Amino acid sequence: MALDEKKLREAGLPASLISLLISITKAADRASAAAAAAGDGGGSITWADINDKPATFPPSDHSHAPADITELQAAVEGWTVRTSDGVSRIVPITQAAYDALGTKVATTLYLITS
Repeated sequence: MALDEKKLREAGLPASLISLLISITKAADRASAAAAAAGDGGGSITWADINDKPATFPPSDHSHAPADITELQAAVEGWTVRTSDGVSRIVPITQAAYDALGTKVATTLYLITS
């Protein structure tokens, strides 16, 4: 997956956060490529193929303090959102969560993280 660095800069994200996001994306891409190259060249894994899994995965609501997220404070320190283009909020979101959104808010920049 490639991030559009130009759009991230135009959205007002600081260089340190852009660099962090690109590093994470590249690491995820390398891990995906390595996984696909392992074994017989990749392929689908069915639920039945997974050993020692719990019988259920009950959902649980929880939250994290910003301090719990490694390097978050350093990445967003001094981060301001430009409003000249109408963007008032930046929301990191997975592609699946973005696709599931019913209505997208015009003044929100949705930052696809994976």
